[in-house]
Amino acid sequence: MDLFRSMTVFAEVARSGSMSAASRKLLITPAMVGQYIAALEERLGMRLLNRTTRKQKLTDFGLSYLEQCHDILERVAASETQAEGLQQSFGGKLRLTAPVSFGTECLIPALQNYRKMAPDVVMPVS
Repeated sequence: MDLFRSMTVFAEVARSGSMSAASRKLLITPAMVGQYIAALEERLGMRLLNRTTRKQKLTDFGLSYLEQCHDILERVAASETQAEGLQQSFGGKLRLTAPVSFGTECLIPALQNYRKMAPDVVMPVS
């Protein structure tokens, strides 16, 4: 199973305290939650949770692993946020040539507004 998805499921089970609550939050079946946890425990060779019919309690190793999962999940989320910001930002060089009258009356005011939206764009005007 996908390690990142398994970590996400494990973190949600730990946060919510039960597999059924985690399944509702993650929009997957409780059986699927159990499969993700079992696959993760098998991969690690360690139990992450002590299970009862009503609750899941973290083992000592599970608590330590949860901290590492949170760190990894936060870093991935931060990287995605950074990538989204870079995709939405403007940069580069925009060359414009215009007659003086048009440049003075129309282009310069419009470029001032554009400059506020895209400060990383270099705009030599001739």
